[in-house]
Amino acid sequence: MPLPGWPSWLGRQTHRVLVKVVEETPGISEGRGLESRPRHLYAVADMVIKREMTKKFIEEAFGGESMAHMRYLLFEAVAEKEGFPNIANMFRAIAFAEIVHARNHYRSLGEIKGTTDNLQICIDGEHYEVNEMYPAFNDVAKIQDEKEAERDTYYALEAEKTHEILYKKAKELAEQKKDIDEKRFSICPICGHTVVGEPPERCPICGASNDKFLIFE
Repeated sequence: MPLPGWPSWLGRQTHRVLVKVVEETPGISEGRGLESRPRHLYAVADMVIKREMTKKFIEEAFGGESMAHMRYLLFEAVAEKEGFPNIANMFRAIAFAEIVHARNHYRSLGEIKGTTDNLQICIDGEHYEVNEMYPAFNDVAKIQDEKEAERDTYYALEAEKTHEILYKKAKELAEQKKDIDEKRFSICPICGHTVVGEPPERCPICGASNDKFLIFE
């Protein structure tokens, strides 16, 4: 179930929005002196950025657009809660525009690959977060007595452990041209704990009750 004030479309509809972003790859404008490209995700593979400075700039742009997308969704929830439905809709619309920008940048970096390779990217990222990033961040938060940061990094660290396991299993099956059997995932909206199937009575990480969990199926 969605949280109070949480964007109503963010649950089941989120994946539909993201799929649309992936599938609807616009052609490059002919008015800018570049040939028109087919509307397909992999159509620009021959235009992957090669020069280091441009690559660095586009990597930064991808990060900025990705953060803007998430930031605007959070702002949308606040606007809805405060009784500004049209402002909330504006945040939601522009958040979509930002993820379009992020997709374009990531594609031009040559980072969108097949599912097996994408899963390996996820495994590497989760492994780094679990074994290096979040332990270090959590230690610093403790030393500096930043209680909220300590709690949030602990939540993330514990949740990411499950993510790495799920991605590894999925990759093993994808390499055999098989899909995973799991069709339902339950996510704690407080700490991000991820459960295959039905949620537990209480989240083992943060203690949230199971009626708070969001269901993805």
